[in-house]
Amino acid sequence: MLHQIGKMVGVAVAITRNCAPELLIETALQQDVNINVPTAPEVGLYLDECLFASYNHQWKDSHEEVSMKAYAEEAEEFKMKRIYSHITSTEHKERAVAIWLHSLNHWNYPDLRDVSNGGTSDSKSAKTDAMLE
Repeated sequence: MLHQIGKMVGVAVAITRNCAPELLIETALQQDVNINVPTAPEVGLYLDECLFASYNHQWKDSHEEVSMKAYAEEAEEFKMKRIYSHITSTEHKERAVAIWLHSLNHWNYPDLRDVSNGGTSDSKSAKTDAMLE
């Protein structure tokens, strides 16, 4: 689960930029498959919103509703002043996203190419290879 969000974003960007087929999502989520997928840089990845609907529904009779609605204006102001400016200045200095996007190709992620060809490069995934054919 380490870098899970970064990997999810990385796969989505790889598919969007035609570096990987949509089939990669289905293949990567299979249980016995080990695929090296791109991990998006952490700059710009943050939790934007917390949803408590399930919790609130479960405990509606005995607990007060948990919500960030009362703080929405302050949260938006904080994002605009602090978070977005930090993301922008960090990317301007380090160029992590630009460098990562430049490296996003079949040569740096051979598993993307192998999935495109109907299989993966990991021997553990022979079962998946057969399913894809």
